Amino acid sequence: MASDTKAPKLIITGANTPTAAGDQLVLTYDGPNDLDKNIDAAGFTVTSTTGTAITVVSIASVDAKAQTITLKLSRAITEQDGIKISYTPPASGHGVQDVAGNDAQGFADQDVLNNIDAPVLIVDDSSINGAELTLAYTGGDLRSGSVPDSTAYTVLVNGKPKSIDHMVVTRACHQLKSLRR
Repeated sequence: MASDTKAPKLIITGANTPTAAGDQLVLTYDGPNDLDKNIDAAGFTVTSTTGTAITVVSIASVDAKAQTITLKLSRAITEQDGIKISYTPPASGHGVQDVAGNDAQGFADQDVLNNIDAPVLIVDDSSINGAELTLAYTGGDLRSGSVPDSTAYTVLVNGKPKSIDHMVVTRACHQLKSLRR
């Protein structure tokens, strides 16, 4: 029986494309053998279009049978991040390889699916208290330092538009205050 010499190859299309969410990035490989579980983070480089640094802190897990490697990142990605990953096999240490000892090839600037959900309005959790309308969101943090312009919203009362004096943003809510009656 001939020995296997086919190296694991990164899957870059379909459901198993590289994907990031939170502070983890998952890579899926394809090959005839299970992945070797003894893999170092050395060799992986992650970049973001925002320019904010992201480093690979460690290998969070290796699922040898599923041929997935989960990388722990130095920070959680945001919905603004356009993520790319590169891999250069290390000269020493434990690079990506299968249990037969076949080393994975390096790759550069591979697109990563940003799997962060954008905030979604929760209609049932929104409320009115006097002249204050609170809109609750789920699926992502809102940035309190990034208040949208009040003209981004249209508030109708009995079919008539009401102006917004100012807005406050908390982690999960937009508060439209002092709605003029």
